[in-house]
Amino acid sequence: GWLSEVEDEINLTLNNSNWDETIQEFYIDAGGFGTGFVMTEEDIQERVRFTALNISEMLIVEDARGRVTEVYRLFEYTAQQGVERFGSKAGKEANDAVAAEKFSKKIQYLHAIFTRDVREIGKKDGINMPVASVWIVVKTKDIISEGGFREFPVAVGRFNKRTAEPWGFSPAMDSLADARMLQAQSRI
Repeated sequence: GWLSEVEDEINLTLNNSNWDETIQEFYIDAGGFGTGFVMTEEDIQERVRFTALNISEMLIVEDARGRVTEVYRLFEYTAQQGVERFGSKAGKEANDAVAAEKFSKKIQYLHAIFTRDVREIGKKDGINMPVASVWIVVKTKDIISEGGFREFPVAVGRFNKRTAEPWGFSPAMDSLADARMLQAQSRI
């Protein structure tokens, strides 16, 4: 029936994506640091693309109910990656570096994803989606892309979580003090 067809389609999509390797990175982060991130985006070649996001690049904000409603990612792309992702809109610094064949020059970007409070609900374009996605070149503060998502695209998993704290904690954190003491003893 219909449910079986949907199940087959979901399995086909996941099998033809990078889900397996991404979820492994997520488990390592959630188990080691207590918090892990997986972003889901549409992809021309694979239909859907999953990206495990580095915890050191992330800032999260929760609403009163403990749901993550804002994610800010501060990270670097090479000039080549910036131009591959955004084309000529990647920013002057990225375009100039690629033109000068300095493909590996690092450029800092901020990707802000947040619930959009003001929008025209009847419109279906990117800037009227319920969840905003804004890309900014940090050095120049230029907005290079503004769009949106129908649903929040970043899954934020916390191994364990305390009330009123957005970040999770893991069993690895319980043994951190002992591990540091053993390392100090081995140095001595």
